[in-house]
Amino acid sequence: MGDFYAYKHFGPALLFMEIVPLGLLPAILLTVRLTAKKRGLLLCGAVLACSGVLLNRFLLTVQTLALPTLPFDEFLQYVPSWQEVATFAGVIAYGVIVYSLSYRYLPLFGKTKGADRNVSVD
Repeated sequence: MGDFYAYKHFGPALLFMEIVPLGLLPAILLTVRLTAKKRGLLLCGAVLACSGVLLNRFLLTVQTLALPTLPFDEFLQYVPSWQEVATFAGVIAYGVIVYSLSYRYLPLFGKTKGADRNVSVD
């Protein structure tokens, strides 16, 4: 594990970023009661925590595949094509649409703003 962060493309800066601002800071924000009462701080803590998990998975799964195994090997880089990015964005957009429709039309979350409208399906 130490050799992974000693490699020049990663370094201790990414380890620090993964642990302190994207690990400890959201842990503190999400465990303090005063933070739970302020929606902005709660959202900030949640975004930081999700970003920390994303950075951790990126560093330990995707980027480790690019590390050279032999001294004469080069560092490999991968940049997704626009088709892969569009496919990923489509999956995220589909999830947002399903979530927003379920929030609006299904009584999962109690009485909501749009729940008292009469919706008729013809």
